[in-house]
Amino acid sequence: MTSILIVDDEEMICTYLEMHFRNEGYTTYSAQNGLEGIKICQEHFPNIIISDIKMPKCDGVQFIQQIKENKDYNPVIFYMTAYSDVTIGTAYDLGVDALFKKPFQMKDILGGIKKFSKIKEEHGQIEEQKKINEIKTSENAQLTLLAELSTGISHNINNHISYITTSSYVLKKYLEKENDENDKYAKMIQISEKIHAHALMTYRIVKSMKMLARKNHSEDEKENVCLMSIIQSSIDLLEENLKLGMIKYIINCDNDIYIKCFPEQIMQVFLNLLQNSCDALSSIESPDKWIHIDVCKNGHNIEIAFTDSGCGVPENVRNRIMDPFFTTKDRGKGTGVGLSLSKRILEAHEGTLSLDESSKNTRFVASFKST
Repeated sequence: MTSILIVDDEEMICTYLEMHFRNEGYTTYSAQNGLEGIKICQEHFPNIIISDIKMPKCDGVQFIQQIKENKDYNPVIFYMTAYSDVTIGTAYDLGVDALFKKPFQMKDILGGIKKFSKIKEEHGQIEEQKKINEIKTSENAQLTLLAELSTGISHNINNHISYITTSSYVLKKYLEKENDENDKYAKMIQISEKIHAHALMTYRIVKSMKMLARKNHSEDEKENVCLMSIIQSSIDLLEENLKLGMIKYIINCDNDIYIKCFPEQIMQVFLNLLQNSCDALSSIESPDKWIHIDVCKNGHNIEIAFTDSGCGVPENVRNRIMDPFFTTKDRGKGTGVGLSLSKRILEAHEGTLSLDESSKNTRFVASFKST
């Protein structure tokens, strides 16, 4: 049931309004000043607030300012005033939905309640749908990214597994030989080291795939994760792309840097940035193609810079590069949602994503608050 809070130091006005609102089927609360009104809002969260402006202890302006500090609480708010110096513009600047001058007509207030309650409800439904759509877009982008990477990843895993099985067979044959023991043991050590390296790489690729495939969870489930592990997992998934493009990479990141995040979302951001670099460098005829990932602490922030040997983003598209569905790639090679989605993901983590326009190469910087 819709509830209404009336805040006015004139008791007769509170009583008069409460009587009419109850007759209309509303639940009512009343307060004599802003301090009492704040307490009722904290305890009952009324859907509609009707407040006088001139009141003792805490006036209507201070009261509304306090209410607006709670961003999760968004009631319909009306002002009542007997003073001509309070304008509609002033009221709207404070976040008030409507202003009524005393003496008022009861039918005007009732009409205003119905009108603005409906607008607020429709706005809430739109915002809720936007959140649902953003979650779906994020999850669909993850699935699209997995589909695009799956062929290369499968081939990559098969190469490692093939080497493991072949090396195991060769190692068995060396052990069966009885001559040249010194050379045999040297070969055993060499092949064993390669088996271990490839087995470890296979494990890391599978682990990275599992991380990316995870569903997004609630705010309470953010994890304190080693940043280097997310970066390395992203590189592992793109290993085949880097090899095919003959792209070298360097990671400068300490192993003791941790961030509080949804690791699968941050990994998605890193994959988007790395994939963009691979795509851009694939069209460049150069023997020296590279990607550098540099991590540093800047005050209370951690900055991760992704720089590639490309010549930068053209000046005429820099302002649009993070707009949804904007892409400079050929048709069929890009959807234009990667950077805009990455930007939203980082903003949801209280971070930022920016293009470093001062760099002569293509350089994007992701920033997080340090834990």
